[in-house]
Amino acid sequence: EDKPLGLQVSYGPDLSASMLLARKNNQLDVTALNINVGDHQIPSLPEENGLYITGHFKILNWDKLKAFGSQKDQTSFSSLTLKGIHITTDALELGSQRFTKLEVKLTPKNEEWQVELNSPEIEGTVIAPKQLNANSHVTARLKRLILQSSQAEGQTQVTTDDIPTIDFATDELTYNDIDLGEFEFQMTRAKDGLDLKDIHLVSALMEIKAHGHWSKSNVTTLNGRVTSNRTSDLLDSFGINVRNFDAHTGSIQFNLSWNASPLDLTLNQFEGDLSLNIGRGRVLNVGDGNSATMDLGRMLSIFSLQNLPRRLSFDFRDVFQKGYVFDYIRGDFDFRKGAAFTQNLNINGPLARVDVTGRIGLQQKDLDLMMSITPYVGSTIPIAAALLIGYPLVGLAALAVMSPMNKVVTYYYQVTGPWSQPNWRTVSGR
Repeated sequence: EDKPLGLQVSYGPDLSASMLLARKNNQLDVTALNINVGDHQIPSLPEENGLYITGHFKILNWDKLKAFGSQKDQTSFSSLTLKGIHITTDALELGSQRFTKLEVKLTPKNEEWQVELNSPEIEGTVIAPKQLNANSHVTARLKRLILQSSQAEGQTQVTTDDIPTIDFATDELTYNDIDLGEFEFQMTRAKDGLDLKDIHLVSALMEIKAHGHWSKSNVTTLNGRVTSNRTSDLLDSFGINVRNFDAHTGSIQFNLSWNASPLDLTLNQFEGDLSLNIGRGRVLNVGDGNSATMDLGRMLSIFSLQNLPRRLSFDFRDVFQKGYVFDYIRGDFDFRKGAAFTQNLNINGPLARVDVTGRIGLQQKDLDLMMSITPYVGSTIPIAAALLIGYPLVGLAALAVMSPMNKVVTYYYQVTGPWSQPNWRTVSGR
């Protein structure tokens, strides 16, 4: 009679339970309870006292799941202590993110929960206090994390009031289908929201170091630096067409903000400034094309000598059919109202200097630029190239026009229209 009584019950296909009952003062008290929800099977009897929850759910919402983890040590059911949760779900909705085919295990560790997560989008361990709130401290160590921007309407948005202090690291981060590599940061509470500290992202293509702030008014600011030794590959990974652009070293210094959470960053929402510095590279012959995507090689080819009209005093286009080599691309950009503005974009190479001012439309995907091109006609490079690759008449013509009296001539052009089909026209010198 001293042994506990085991009891298993089922209430339809979606709810069942197994429990242990102890006799005390001629009454039966529940000492252990295993509740199974939605799994269409009766769970095994608990091996230890306490409350256990198992089962399968179609969809879980983080706010509801958080309620389990933030309850007091004693539950309202027969004073049982929650000892563990082991559930699976077709989808967990966490703010604007959705994690599919997710397995969740919660195990109590002193005053904390150890949460093990495993799904196609996330894998790893999270340590969080049982009393989870905005003043809590959460540590996350993940093997992978796949995120999407949360621009769809109707999604529950996470605010700064919902986020505790976070110490985060993942071996693999993917955002909007872009592989970003290892990523770590710290998020701490501040007077007006959350501070973003020690942001560090490193991959085979780039390294980012940054810090920032996420305000209660839902404005994110981010300051930092991007460096890369594979600039062309990096731009290609961001969906920018670089089929005709070849460059290696590059860096970007940025000070940007946007009216959304840190996860909701889109290029056409940026406000702030950015400095670009790309080392030696080449713009290859682009030819014809019609693409709605940002084709960097095509855009830069507008600025290269291979597109100068034949009415110039000397035509180098035959020499440049294998591409326009540049020594560097440098410039500062001011982001506002869905566009990037520059007053000092400079593309400098051995054959010409190209200066660009104006607007690049990020939302409208159009251009409104003023361009000046100064050919270095005094250089012997085009002459040697012409003679070597079989254009002797071009080389001799270059020798004919070179003289001490030769003046440096600058040509001015206006570039307007969509990224896919920009138009340019000659304008008078300034």
